[in-house]
Amino acid sequence: WLTATDGLAAAGYRTARFGGQPTDTTAYSDGALVQRTLGFLRQGGGRWAVTLRLYGPRAPARPELRAYYQEIIDSSHWRPYPSVDYAARVGDVDARVGQLVDYLRESGQLATTLLVFTSDGGGPGPNAYLRGGSGSLYEGGIRVPLIVHYPEGTSERRAQTTPVTVDDLAATLAEIAAAPAGAPTTARSLLPTLHGLTFAPRPLYWASRTAAALRLGDHKLYLDRASGRAEYYDLARFPDEGRGSSEEPVAGMRAQLEAWLQRRPR
Repeated sequence: WLTATDGLAAAGYRTARFGGQPTDTTAYSDGALVQRTLGFLRQGGGRWAVTLRLYGPRAPARPELRAYYQEIIDSSHWRPYPSVDYAARVGDVDARVGQLVDYLRESGQLATTLLVFTSDGGGPGPNAYLRGGSGSLYEGGIRVPLIVHYPEGTSERRAQTTPVTVDDLAATLAEIAAAPAGAPTTARSLLPTLHGLTFAPRPLYWASRTAAALRLGDHKLYLDRASGRAEYYDLARFPDEGRGSSEEPVAGMRAQLEAWLQRRPR
């Protein structure tokens, strides 16, 4: 598999990736992965780029963390909490990321480092009010958090609702590093969004063995590839995809998606 940092070696960066490789024999231990990452960072030697894929959201919750979050939830929530196990797993990931942030701060690198936190897909479900989960092309499977820390690229904290994709991360890194993008021509650097700018609407595509999807602005087409059934959603009004239509809200959406499926690499 490829990551957004892979193209940076040609630009003189030391690169590494930890976790998730098919050849990775390390036990499913986020602690071990973080230590390997810290070991790489402590080697020094100029600019670097690391991809770290943590297993925490999918691994069993540690009993001590589960008990800790159960106590917090019992003492502070007046209504049932969705999942104590999930809270414990997210808390574990937060602590692991905190170890890396602490090192960067102590070594004087935090202010000049781009940190990107995101996910490759939704959880197994339920995902709050979103429909579907991991592996699905409904919003619960493809709408994920994206947190960017880049003091050199922005002067204030802000939230953005502009939809972006993982391909845009490769374009962003390429712009920062002045390196070949290695991303589809539709990918866009996210640097303008860090200053509050937004993209003009553009088509965003997804495909799996069983489904395909196209988003145009707030309109989304979900296509069942086996039956050919098309479902259209207005995500501004129904982000949970609880109410759809069989009628195209934008003429030619299905033809556009099917044309993309024909020309995409197989």
